[in-house]
Amino acid sequence: MNILFCVKGRLGNALFRYLACTVFSLKYNLPYVTQPVTSINKRNISGEYVYRIPWDDKLFDQFIEFDKKSEYPPLPNSIHFAFTGFYQHDSIYKKYKNEILKYIIKNKEEHYVITDGVNAGDGNQEKFYLKDIIDTPFNFNKFYDFVLHIRLGDKVDYGITLSIDAIKNLIKKLEISSNSCIVINRPKNENENNFLNEIVEYIHNTKKVKIKVESNSIIEDFHIMKNAKTLVCSVSTISWCAAYFSKRIEKCYMPDYSKEINEFGKCKKPIDNTELFNYN
Repeated sequence: MNILFCVKGRLGNALFRYLACTVFSLKYNLPYVTQPVTSINKRNISGEYVYRIPWDDKLFDQFIEFDKKSEYPPLPNSIHFAFTGFYQHDSIYKKYKNEILKYIIKNKEEHYVITDGVNAGDGNQEKFYLKDIIDTPFNFNKFYDFVLHIRLGDKVDYGITLSIDAIKNLIKKLEISSNSCIVINRPKNENENNFLNEIVEYIHNTKKVKIKVESNSIIEDFHIMKNAKTLVCSVSTISWCAAYFSKRIEKCYMPDYSKEINEFGKCKKPIDNTELFNYN
């Protein structure tokens, strides 16, 4: 029997799926395998079917309920478990954080996750070893006191992340030094540029700070967020994961999003010192 990580979504979704695989592995002592989601049930070399159960979000929710009682039902023999869902929780990953980190450190050279694209579903898959997630690169030098993460495309295109008013209202309450930045995907059009420029100008006018803008590869931006002292998350799995894996973040701010914004999300507090704020 194996735990099969299935490829679906970008890095944030991949890391949540890996966390779910890790907890399952810890409780059932099963090996972890990365494979394409399309190979759920296929014949092996001998022509026999290798049966794989899609272990989706609903089944993982049931697993969490069993865990609360420390009761783990036996698994069927000769069955692989394909993790195809999103698994966006926080309580169970915080509960087993020490065990999860030990598991990752032990396997970080071999274990990896794969995304389904640089942009969601574009087919340009990216592969990330866990050592490149939990270990900050030795030549990394972008250590900020304050980092604000914005999923720009989501707001402009779909209206499902932080509004300008939400960002401004939060900024009013915070101390922002000159050693600060905004992490954001590179603007693609005039509307997105205007959105970003309004925030930059507001911070300059109210805090007298010329805030830097960082738009890099996903892994570099991940480490920028992970190594902040204060991180303001967007409605985003990648900024949640950055806070969860951080050894440096002292304070995290997370949007108090609704189910309509993220139907899978049960993950608003990546660290204990997290404060929720209105996202719209």
